[in-house]
Amino acid sequence: MNNKGFAVSTLIYGLSIMGIMLIAILMSTMANNRTNTKEMTQSIESELLLYGKTEKAFDENSTSQVYTVQDGQSGWYRIELWGAQGGEDGKMSYGAYTSGLFVAETSPRS
Repeated sequence: MNNKGFAVSTLIYGLSIMGIMLIAILMSTMANNRTNTKEMTQSIESELLLYGKTEKAFDENSTSQVYTVQDGQSGWYRIELWGAQGGEDGKMSYGAYTSGLFVAETSPRS
């Protein structure tokens, strides 16, 4: 192999190794961000369980409901919804459950 071929192959191998290293660093950073986000979510959930006091029952005949956050009550909210079981013609369906975390901010007064 001549000097020109050696230089080109060295450059290609060097760039390949740098690319692999960049991908490894990127994947490591993404994993750390995911872990931090998961820890933050768990922390918020535990605080909501400790200090949560709001319960609101909704009208069963309504298709949607709106909850307006009162002044001074901005922060993280955990919304939990349960659906009743039911069924007809001998086919039973189980109730449903869903939950989510939301951040709510009160709007500044004009």
